[in-house]
Amino acid sequence: MKRLLSLLAALAIVAPAAALAQDASAPATLTVEGQGSITRTPEVAEISVGITTNDPSATAAQSANNAAYGKVKDALARAGVSGDAVKTTSYGMNYNPPPAPEPGAARSPVRSGERYGYVVSRYLSVTAAPDKVGAVVDAASASGATDVGGISFGLRDKRAAWNAALAAAVADADAQARALAATGRFHIVRLKAIQSGSAPYVPGPMVAMKMASPATDIQPSDVAVTASVTVTYVIAP
Repeated sequence: MKRLLSLLAALAIVAPAAALAQDASAPATLTVEGQGSITRTPEVAEISVGITTNDPSATAAQSANNAAYGKVKDALARAGVSGDAVKTTSYGMNYNPPPAPEPGAARSPVRSGERYGYVVSRYLSVTAAPDKVGAVVDAASASGATDVGGISFGLRDKRAAWNAALAAAVADADAQARALAATGRFHIVRLKAIQSGSAPYVPGPMVAMKMASPATDIQPSDVAVTASVTVTYVIAP
């Protein structure tokens, strides 16, 4: 028993020493965060179009919405938007009862902007060329759409833009590492590891939307794509 305790005590002394030796033999490293950002001219635009109808009858509310939807699609087609560029993103129906009449009032009060009865809402995503956004907005609003907005600009090849932003982020990390090495405190031996960050794609917002007579003028903005990387280098004195 005494021999076992002596052996355990010896191991307790040797183990920390071995760990320190292992840490001392590990190469020194430098880790930096690189950021890259590029801008591209937008190639596509997406416009959100909403159609809302209401009626005391559920069937009538649906029929009215279907009719308005057909008119909007026909108007968009005349504006140069193909049928497969119009996608339904949501559709729903709910019942909104009118408010109860106040005491002594002949009928229920009607609040501005409120829809009562069966309310049917349909939302569409319309894809078009950036220079056609104004025409899409006008065509939709003139043919029965009740909501037009949520305009964003994007790119067809998102991956290529992301790769370019990644390359810029790696170049930024290299520049930081070289600047630190230039202080003379160490030199870079080799690249050890690299890891890319998230958020590969950021759509461009709508920059301007102004009403002109007779058309709506919408100026597209550039699309910004950002990327980040974490790069670790092996360094030596």
